[in-house]
Amino acid sequence: GDFSNRQLLASAGWSFGDRGSRIGVLVQALETETGIPFASPGLPTPERRQQGEQVLLALPISFWLSDSWHLELMASHRGGSFDFSDLSEPPFSISVTDTESMQARFASTHRAAAHELSWGAEWRLDEVTDTSNFGTNLENETTEIRSVFAQDVWRLGTALRLLAGARWDDADPWGSELSPRADLAWRPSEALELRVGHGKAYRPPSLGELYYPFSGNPELTPETSSSTDLGLAFSSGRASVWRATIFATELDNLIEFDFASFTNLNRGAATIRGAELSWEEGVGRRGSSFVQVTVLDTEDAIGVPLLRRPSWSGSWTVRGPVTDRLAGDLSLRYVGARDDIDPTTFERARAGSFVTADLAVAWGLGRGLELTGRVLNLADEAYEEVLGYPAPGRRYLAGLRLRLAAAGPATSNP
Repeated sequence: GDFSNRQLLASAGWSFGDRGSRIGVLVQALETETGIPFASPGLPTPERRQQGEQVLLALPISFWLSDSWHLELMASHRGGSFDFSDLSEPPFSISVTDTESMQARFASTHRAAAHELSWGAEWRLDEVTDTSNFGTNLENETTEIRSVFAQDVWRLGTALRLLAGARWDDADPWGSELSPRADLAWRPSEALELRVGHGKAYRPPSLGELYYPFSGNPELTPETSSSTDLGLAFSSGRASVWRATIFATELDNLIEFDFASFTNLNRGAATIRGAELSWEEGVGRRGSSFVQVTVLDTEDAIGVPLLRRPSWSGSWTVRGPVTDRLAGDLSLRYVGARDDIDPTTFERARAGSFVTADLAVAWGLGRGLELTGRVLNLADEAYEEVLGYPAPGRRYLAGLRLRLAAAGPATSNP
């Protein structure tokens, strides 16, 4: 299959006040086109294509009422159109899905004595209309999700910290779900912290999973999960921190794409176990190096590994100033071999490992103006995140950033 992706991203903001309050605006336009080479084993579909267009407008606001009271507000609107067509032979197949999503979020954080209390609410409304050469399948179908959440971080002296919180989601048409979370940390010394946590999570199906042409499934039910993790952090110096975490997650109603039926399905139960090790080290006076390695062991209800979950993965990022005006970061990412689906036979196959590199720089031009540049897939590596869909080669992005006001000391961040 072939794939193309075009994106326009623009953001602006106004910072004010001594504490860093900010009002911003973000606009993103995205166009994608994907060729689907096979409908089933041995049946090529050279004219089968999926196309998508999305436009996002977001207004984030961050406001400090005092040194101990912080508010966050966000409103966004996303409109999109997803088209499916296959003109290879009669009867021609054409499907158009138009979506609209509106979202709002409010969060308030208060610090008082040994407590840091956060609470807030979220709301999202999705609307979809789907038509094809056979008529109208969905007309202004809506889903609405209302959520409230609260969390308290309580410092019990100098050695103990307790985090307790909960989130309640009411999703039409799936009903409501309560997701609690608790986390206890103990610091026996200045250099060492031990932590244990347990929580539950809830994820309703996305618009694409529900209604994307031909692959969407309106009968999907939300995913639920239960996770437990144990971790430690060790500081070997002012700018050096080691972290290690082991975790186990049990999922129900896992949503995955089924290649046999070419649609999204709830897979039932699944288990994910793993460990994560990271090391952060200061470089120079303002730079840093961050290394992370993840090990995963996954299986579904019948003991088969989950698709596209590598047993080993990792990354390394180095960032910081190069000169007074130039700053940058270099990132390397490793993804190990993993189970996938062969795009021609639709049978399980192993996808090979790969390493990619990205480079970003920012050059200060003075008077708040900054030139930014980014090179993705720096080495022009040929690889496939998903079998049958080659990843794009080397790509170049450039932009200008203008700061009309600064909340604090100016720093470059590419």
